[in-house]
Amino acid sequence: MYTPWLIYPSILRIGLAFAFVFMWLPRRLFPQQAGEGPLDTFFANLIQMTFWSILAVYILAGLRLYELISLGAIYLIIYLVRLKSLYPREKWELRLAGMAQRSFDTMDGIIPLRESMARYLKLEMETAKVMLREAFGSWLPAFQSIAFLAIFLYSAYLRFQDAVKHAAPALSDSYVTLAWMKYIERRQLFHDGIYPQGFHIYLSILRKFSAVDPLLVLKYVGPFNGVLITLSVYYVLSRLTRQVTPALVGAFAYGVMGRELPCE
Repeated sequence: MYTPWLIYPSILRIGLAFAFVFMWLPRRLFPQQAGEGPLDTFFANLIQMTFWSILAVYILAGLRLYELISLGAIYLIIYLVRLKSLYPREKWELRLAGMAQRSFDTMDGIIPLRESMARYLKLEMETAKVMLREAFGSWLPAFQSIAFLAIFLYSAYLRFQDAVKHAAPALSDSYVTLAWMKYIERRQLFHDGIYPQGFHIYLSILRKFSAVDPLLVLKYVGPFNGVLITLSVYYVLSRLTRQVTPALVGAFAYGVMGRELPCE
């Protein structure tokens, strides 16, 4: 059993790395569709970021250049290309110069980093308040929001309890995936075929941005992906039926009662 001082900081760092790479970065790198709901935006960004990140890592590993700084450079290039497509040349050059100046001023301490972060967090908090007001504006949305949180929190508990209590990875595939994660970080492509088809790159990216031991990334990303599957069940049913209640029932059936469902 892992000690708490190792478990919970590791889970927090992996969660922050996921939020940064697959939630915050895509909002800067890819066009965002106006009028979409939070789940539409989340899954669209997750799919795009996963695809382009895996492709970028394959290219970098093939060139023997796969490191955190080179992957960050790829993200920066994509961001600059998108900016260039949004603005005329003169405006783009002014914006690029302004970004460079702000970056150097921040590093030199002319612009206090704490104030910049506080201003950004204030804007994010305002957005969160609007979402909360919409979610809890009346009794029915409030009940549905509480049910949503209860289902996903309990689903997360069911999936993480084994990973927290037992040190050994689950099933034999875990060791294969762990080995492939290490192969890709050594820039070795297709060591034993194409299995597991990109998942090891997803894990490697989270490891590089979280600076957590590969075994811990493997242990805790598995349960987290189980929660994401529960969320995807909710999302698909909510879009197919255009109603929240069937989506909650489906998420409850898979996320909470999954062990009771027949395997075949």
